[in-house]
Amino acid sequence: MGLLAELLADLTMTEVPLLNTGSIEVIRSLGAPFYYRMLVSHEPIDETLAEQAAAAAIAAAKAGTLHTRSPANR
Repeated sequence: MGLLAELLADLTMTEVPLLNTGSIEVIRSLGAPFYYRMLVSHEPIDETLAEQAAAAAIAAAKAGTLHTRSPANR
């Protein structure tokens, strides 16, 4: 199973604390490394990056660190 599929499976199988996990925060966590490479480091975007980004997003979501933002913090 690919890491993106694993992330989606974890989210749907509630291995992630869904009550306080913000879906937008999961997407930001997943996408940030791509934007960093495109706009800052100009390194290639490859499959390794995709795997690392997905693994980091999975770990952060499972650890409960991707909380829903309150309106005051947006």
